[in-house]
Amino acid sequence: MSQILDYRNCPLAYKVRYVLKVEPPCPPSEAMKRGSRVHAAIANGSDLADPGEMAMFERARAFLKTAPPNGIFETSYEDTNNPGCRIGNLHGIPAVGIFDVHWIHPPLGVDWKTGRFKPRHTTQYEIQAYVLNELYHQTYGHRLDAMRFVFLQNGAIFDARCLSEPKSHEVVAAEIDAAIAGIAAGAFERRVRPLCPHCDWWPYCKSVVR
Repeated sequence: MSQILDYRNCPLAYKVRYVLKVEPPCPPSEAMKRGSRVHAAIANGSDLADPGEMAMFERARAFLKTAPPNGIFETSYEDTNNPGCRIGNLHGIPAVGIFDVHWIHPPLGVDWKTGRFKPRHTTQYEIQAYVLNELYHQTYGHRLDAMRFVFLQNGAIFDARCLSEPKSHEVVAAEIDAAIAGIAAGAFERRVRPLCPHCDWWPYCKSVVR
């Protein structure tokens, strides 16, 4: 799933990471480390030392108080038995997706976001929901009723529309097909954006031969 999202963000960065297999020149950013700490704390119920991170943890805990009991929580990406990990097939290619927490009955999935909701990223959330819904169906034999993205900076919640709206489902499926086709065709053009300097692969951007 992350490969499809990465390709949509920047085909050239996708090539550097997945085709050329270049390692990021810098260690994980503080934002990434913070996200890992918060996700781990939610999964295992531990407190956090940083007040800002603890506030995110409390928002997640408040959400879970309104959710069904006995959620299935992720552990870590490194855990080969991660109970949040779903493996299957997406539009003819192998796919892997990870729920931060999900339920079988009722069929519900949740993804924690340590930032704020940004409307311009809606398509990315919808693609993530679409992929997880497909993998969920392949695992359990039924589809999700809802996929919720909980934004821990302020507690905002976004419910993916592609699970319930046929038109949205069709649009997201087309976006995924376009990304898969672009990867297969070797279409790795650079996509210049304001956030380019913050990309892990920015130092290689001008030196990569396309």
